[in-house]
Amino acid sequence: IVASQLLDAGLEFRPHEYSTMVWSMVLTQAREECLFNRISSHVIRRAAEFGPQELTNTAWAFASLGIRTEGLFEALGQECHAKLQHFNMQNLTNVAWAYSHLKVGSKALLTEVARIAHSRIADMNVQDLAQLALTLVFTRRTGHGIHQDEELGVLG
Repeated sequence: IVASQLLDAGLEFRPHEYSTMVWSMVLTQAREECLFNRISSHVIRRAAEFGPQELTNTAWAFASLGIRTEGLFEALGQECHAKLQHFNMQNLTNVAWAYSHLKVGSKALLTEVARIAHSRIADMNVQDLAQLALTLVFTRRTGHGIHQDEELGVLG
């Protein structure tokens, strides 16, 4: 309710505040679709200002609650793709999970995630590797994202 009132008042949040707001809504299981739609429109307009953590937290939060809004994942995906080289392993696995969980087709993004993950495989911990492997298998089985020959390069 407070967030809605602040948005109604025309207050502009910083990227970190938007991502923290939607992340906290997951923790409380708040499915305020109207608020998510309003936040989404702000995020779409300002996605270029978001860093890796804000991009992936926002995508993860919307995907965790199964909320798709028009244009959001396209805007986030474009920014993620442009900034992937700055992503840490958690950012890479979270963005891959978010896009595969909602079955949002972004083959170029997931292929680039796989390529970068492969180049950093020595830096992966077991959790990162397991999450990424499960995500890639899921995307192949559902027909979204990259194909088996592309994912094999990551799994080495």
